[in-house]
Amino acid sequence: MFDQGKIAQWNDERGFGFISPDDGSPRVFAHISAFRSRHPLPEVGERVLYYLGPPSPKGSRASVVRYIDRVQRPAAWRGRHSALDVFAQKVAALVVVMVLVVLAVLWSQFEGESSHQREVNLPAPAKADPQFKCAGKTRCDQMTSCAEAKYYLRHCPGVAIDGDDDGIPCEMTLCRGW
Repeated sequence: MFDQGKIAQWNDERGFGFISPDDGSPRVFAHISAFRSRHPLPEVGERVLYYLGPPSPKGSRASVVRYIDRVQRPAAWRGRHSALDVFAQKVAALVVVMVLVVLAVLWSQFEGESSHQREVNLPAPAKADPQFKCAGKTRCDQMTSCAEAKYYLRHCPGVAIDGDDDGIPCEMTLCRGW
């Protein structure tokens, strides 16, 4: 159970002081390590709650001390973050970036599959164009027109004229504005 009292004496340089209990019992030793919030340092007359630790040969000692009247961080500490807070923020940012990268990769794979499916699902012409025939051409520099390249892509096996698998042959040369 916590007892109440006030800081009767405090030595900033040595980091300890004494608490005068409200019930009039003998004063209690308090080290800075017993305080939950160590900044700013305790001030004489400040009200505290404290828990008595095991007795020592020198007398009573507070093992846990909390301020009664301090509700928020002091103005000097507003906006500052502990190292753990900064680390947690960096980890959270890294997780968000990783999730975005994974989503981008999955989206690009999805788009690649759907464009491939569109290519596969293109209806083939009912009859072949008599103007063209598979004559062993496999590269764009062997084609004479965009129409010929489209014919070869749809009807002739082993052609290498659609490098990005989007269903548009010879995009950089013959079928630029297709």
